[in-house]
Amino acid sequence: MAKKIHRFIGSFDLEKNRIVITDEELVNQMRNVLKLSVGERICISNGNGNEADARVYEIKSKEVHIDVVSRFCNIVEPENETALFLAILKNENFDLVIQKATEVGIKKIIPMITEHTVKQNINKERLERIAKEAAELSGRACIPEIHSIMKFEDAINYAREISETIYFLDSTGDVISKHKPQGTHISFFVGPEGGWGDEERITASDAGFPFISLSPLTFRGETAAIIASYIIVNS
Repeated sequence: MAKKIHRFIGSFDLEKNRIVITDEELVNQMRNVLKLSVGERICISNGNGNEADARVYEIKSKEVHIDVVSRFCNIVEPENETALFLAILKNENFDLVIQKATEVGIKKIIPMITEHTVKQNINKERLERIAKEAAELSGRACIPEIHSIMKFEDAINYAREISETIYFLDSTGDVISKHKPQGTHISFFVGPEGGWGDEERITASDAGFPFISLSPLTFRGETAAIIASYIIVNS
C-alpha cells in the first residue's frame, strides 16, 4: 500500500528549488507529529493555486529543508465563489461546519450574530486552523477566509457588495432546486439553532433575497449549513 502524501498550504516561494521551512508550528508538525523522513515525498501549495511535488532533503531541530521536484497548478477549485453567512452555533457544531464547508469548496465564511444567536463569540485563530487542515486534507488550492463576526444588518450589506446571487435559507422558502444562481459570486445565509427572527425575515425579504429550503424535513443548523454548502458550491 502506497504511503500517504502529506499536503501543506503556506507562504512557500515555489520559484526556489530548495525551500527552507522555519515556521515553528509547521516544523513541529512535520518533524514531531507526522514524523516525516528524509527522502519522503510531500506536496506544498502557496494557497493561490500553485503547487509543487517535493522531497524532504534535511530535517533539523528548527528547520526542514525540502527540494522541489516539479511544479503544477491545482485545478480542483470550484468555479463558484461561494460565501457562507452563518449564525454562530455552539462550539463543536460551528467547528464541524467550518471543516465540512471548507472540504466542499466554500471560499468565505462569515460568522454572524442574529436575534436568536446564543453564543456571541468565536476563536478565530482556532477556526482558521481547522479550515487550513481541512483544505490540506481535501486537496483544496486555497484556504477559505474566516471573517470577523458581523451583526446581521452588516452582513446583509456586505453580502450585497460581494455577491451576484444571495439566498436566504428558511423553512418557508421554495426548494433550492427551483433556483438557478446568476453569476458565480454566490452568498447564502443560514440561521441559528433558534431560527430567524421575524424582523430578520422581513429585512431579507425587503432586500429581495430568494428564500430557499432544502427539504420538508427539519435540519439542525450545522446539518443545513453543510448540505446547502455542497449544493450551492456545485450549482
